Amino acid sequence: QVQSELTRSWSRLGQSFGEEFLSNKRANIFNDYNEINRGATIMHFIEVTQQNLKLAYTIQKEIFSDSPDILHIKNSIDNNDPGYAYWIVYENETAIGISGIYTVEADRDSVWLSWYGVLPKWRSKGFGRKILLESIERATSLKQFKYLRLYTSEKYNASALELFDSVMGLCERYENPDDETFERTALVYSYSLTEEKVTPWNNRYMGIRELEELCEAGELYLKEHGYEI
Repeated sequence: QVQSELTRSWSRLGQSFGEEFLSNKRANIFNDYNEINRGATIMHFIEVTQQNLKLAYTIQKEIFSDSPDILHIKNSIDNNDPGYAYWIVYENETAIGISGIYTVEADRDSVWLSWYGVLPKWRSKGFGRKILLESIERATSLKQFKYLRLYTSEKYNASALELFDSVMGLCERYENPDDETFERTALVYSYSLTEEKVTPWNNRYMGIRELEELCEAGELYLKEHGYEI
């Protein structure tokens, strides 16, 4: 497996400096997060329901204008899978972003970060880091998954890589020939939700292509329903 040149994995750091180093790094990340949350403003997550679905979709579409995805968000409502949910993120009373999680058949030990992002007006203010850390906390609290993972592109999402490098534990290139790889620029980041070391994804099929097809199906769904959500 080709390791990303962008970051050194925590597993390598653990081999070099010992597991105590990894525990300290994890503690420092969440100490920073808790310190931020003790400020004057309050960030909170509101789960997406039928009542706020339109707002969730509006936020997702503004952040990911090339990949509007009503169905993946809509299908999470009233779903019995604890690893499939979306949240609108608020700072005090203002919606500033969105985050979500889902699972894939290839690995039920993992939960994946989905459509995580901050509205343009609220970027470069530290909210991206806060939302990512809170998403990790929520995934951890489920106590059903060993890892939180996310996929991205070093070409199309370069601005987020520094954040992912600083928080997530392991970065790998994703080059599965049967899946979408964004012109061979796809990366998979993984974070251990337990004290175990992260197990690499190792190019297992994750279904990015199907997720893109779901976006297209969502556009047809909206047309058929007169763009009413």
